[in-house]
Amino acid sequence: MTDKYSKPLVTCQFYGQIGNQLFITAATLAYAWDYDMTPIFPGLHTKKNRTSYNKDRLFFRLDTSQPPRNFSTIFREKDAYCPERIPYLKDVILDGYFQSWRHFHHHRSRLLETLDPSEQTLNILHAKYKDLLENPNTVSIHARTSGIRFHNTNQQPFLGFEYYEKAMQHFSSDSLFVLFSDRINWCKKHFKEKFPDKNFLFVDGNYGIEDLFLMSKCKHNIICNSTFSWWGAYLNQNPNKKVIVPDKWHSGGHPYPNPQENLYLPDWIGVPYVFAPYPEDMYSYDENSQSCDPAWWN
Repeated sequence: MTDKYSKPLVTCQFYGQIGNQLFITAATLAYAWDYDMTPIFPGLHTKKNRTSYNKDRLFFRLDTSQPPRNFSTIFREKDAYCPERIPYLKDVILDGYFQSWRHFHHHRSRLLETLDPSEQTLNILHAKYKDLLENPNTVSIHARTSGIRFHNTNQQPFLGFEYYEKAMQHFSSDSLFVLFSDRINWCKKHFKEKFPDKNFLFVDGNYGIEDLFLMSKCKHNIICNSTFSWWGAYLNQNPNKKVIVPDKWHSGGHPYPNPQENLYLPDWIGVPYVFAPYPEDMYSYDENSQSCDPAWWN
């Protein structure tokens, strides 16, 4: 039997939180599978950005061994949403965010098997959300507020209630909207007030990986401009799922304001909207993100 480390190796640099880590991991795995290489992920041992925590609960099927030899090449992507095929390079470190489905979607089935939740995570979800998981009309909603930290640059404005109103119109009146947020108490107050005719379930008290897979178990998904909910939708294996997305990912103040063509899958449904300022009262609610470690912002 051939030693797997006799093959060319590929690894990656990790950046950001769960969503970013998933894009980087998926691109690295797909690259290895394309070129019959051995993917290794020693970077998952670091504690920065909860990477080592995610290693044990999300990336536990990956090889996290230290490399048996030095890497000879670094490939740096042009920009975070560049869809261009990465050329073959032996013993290479991939350095970038690789936020395009085009890097890995051709390996979707194999990728889903690799990222399938652990039995422990599934048991937790079934114990806490049995009725939700059996409900045929669930729609996840993600309301991300951590971009408030960038409000002065106007790069990641709040999507606004108009977006969520238009998005929910794509679903029947008997839908259960399962809402995830890093400021869930703010959402409890305002979503109930703005949409009194909608049926909401507000998810609270989970770890990020539990939220991620609970999103993926909903029948449909309404995402925001967040890689976390992007992956919640991508991991959803309902063949009839409907994924609603904002038609703009960033505002014009961002270096890459319109990456949608390479970021969204072709059958995802874009909803037009106008970016809104972050509501003033949002500042009075504590950010309690399970998907984004507050230490990352410091």
